[in-house]
Amino acid sequence: MRLSERKKQRRQRQLIMRFLLFATLFRLFLFWQTPLSYWTEQVYDDQLMYHYADSLADFQWLGDYSHLTLVKSVSYPLFTAFWHIIRVPYSVAIGLLCIVSSAVFVKSVYRLIPHIEWKAAIYLLLLYSPIGFKELVVQRTYQMALVPYAVILVFSCMIALFLGRDDESRLRRWGIGGAVCLPFFYYIRDDSIWIMPFVSVVTAVTLACLIWENRQITRQIIRKAVWILLPVVSLGIVTLGICTMNFIYYDEFAASERTGSEFAELMDCLYKIEDKDASPDVWCSNDAIADAIRVSPSLRSIKEEILGQEANWSQGKNKDMKGDMPMWVMRCALSDAGYFKSSAKMRTFCGKAVEELDEAFESGALKEDGLIHLSSVEVQEEYIENGKYWKDFWKYFTGVMNYKGPAVKLCKMGISTGKADVIREWEDFFYSDTTYPAKYARTDKAMDTSFGLTDRLVQVSVTVIHALYRILSVIVNIAAIAGLVYITAALFRDRRHIEMWLCIMGMLLSAVLLVTAVVLFSSWFGTEMEPSVYMYLAGVYPLLQIAKYLVIYQSFRLMAHQRISEMTLNDRVRRI
Repeated sequence: MRLSERKKQRRQRQLIMRFLLFATLFRLFLFWQTPLSYWTEQVYDDQLMYHYADSLADFQWLGDYSHLTLVKSVSYPLFTAFWHIIRVPYSVAIGLLCIVSSAVFVKSVYRLIPHIEWKAAIYLLLLYSPIGFKELVVQRTYQMALVPYAVILVFSCMIALFLGRDDESRLRRWGIGGAVCLPFFYYIRDDSIWIMPFVSVVTAVTLACLIWENRQITRQIIRKAVWILLPVVSLGIVTLGICTMNFIYYDEFAASERTGSEFAELMDCLYKIEDKDASPDVWCSNDAIADAIRVSPSLRSIKEEILGQEANWSQGKNKDMKGDMPMWVMRCALSDAGYFKSSAKMRTFCGKAVEELDEAFESGALKEDGLIHLSSVEVQEEYIENGKYWKDFWKYFTGVMNYKGPAVKLCKMGISTGKADVIREWEDFFYSDTTYPAKYARTDKAMDTSFGLTDRLVQVSVTVIHALYRILSVIVNIAAIAGLVYITAALFRDRRHIEMWLCIMGMLLSAVLLVTAVVLFSSWFGTEMEPSVYMYLAGVYPLLQIAKYLVIYQSFRLMAHQRISEMTLNDRVRRI
């Protein structure tokens, strides 16, 4: 009987593994066959990432020093350049990252989910997650393509370190994994600081539990502590390495000129200049810049260049720039004035301008606006006090829970923009096809891709998968909310599932933090830019998705245990 039961379990496991293999290969096929969107005219975004990657592939770091250098993080172009060098299609590389991240997460929660059926289900749900079918995330060759999968990797490594604190071999493996994944994620975007509260808390709690459970500090405990601290230490080492490379190539010891440089200090001064007449979505008005020019001889020397760029960025209307656009106005103006010929010249100019503006603030010639400034983001009190912020927060938080956001485009024409020869150049670099604008397809048959059987299969598959997640999200969300209340209340009578509860709450709170930051940053976005907000929330999708699945799993498990306990109690009563 036992032997037949083992055979049955082995056969069932083999069947599950074969199905997972087929599903994995089919998902990779969908990634491969989905055309990319080459936005070749996005000079400060997609085009900038392409030029960074092209320079890295030629082993020239980030290229020549200019106003476009040191303004974006390096993980995405490094990722792109690596796959270009080994001649693997970019779309396949993203697919592999999706597969690896899904598998790594399932592996990381080995203690929390011992059942292979549940592991397989969660793996498939992550593998076919709707975030992998979003146009602005996966199709576009931009930083956001890596964010959801890198988020899963970092959270997986940190959770595994916490759960495996008693096993040094596991700590070693997951510590090394975290040492790779955390810096990789952190330098995808400049706003990745939001993940550090989770990383810091998990690291501190894991160390505290390790010491508390052993009641002493031994050599073995110290070795374990080294592996637990390795991801954070690695982030510091990688940061030092990036700063060193930038110093070698550009004589600028900073990871980015948007933070931690004289130019960043200059922008901080401009953002806090008071202008009561400015609109809430304007962080630095033209009048504020005019006031800065009035009190700063250095800025006055490039007044014509600044005014010219203000007109250029407002398309000749000389209107105030919304959000962080003044940063690009200043960088372009400094470039026009010739200050980007060397970083030393830039530092000298910006440092002098900062001194002059600081003196003006101290003397009263300039007044500070008194608002809270988080990095370059200006927190408008009116936006929060009138309730619009909380409405936007709830709209986007629930929107992510329901997988809102534009799905991938699989139409015959028009998902790439720019000139035909430039699009072709990008195709050659990424080793991935696209669909050309209609005007080129009509004149060049080589650019007219027929919509064949494979394309229809991909289109139907993506449409059905995306629709299923959207439809079922209502039921899943209700079950997850009820389950969270249930497992939280259950802690008062049984704390054996507190590790699962802590992991869930860590993900939920991190998701809330990221939504909070994105909604503040995008407060100046118009309704036509709503899809872009969901793009910037790419890291929230996997966190909420995983949290929901863990809540539902734990709820079922607790109910099953409670039922078994009641049955056992009833049996004892009958015997008595």
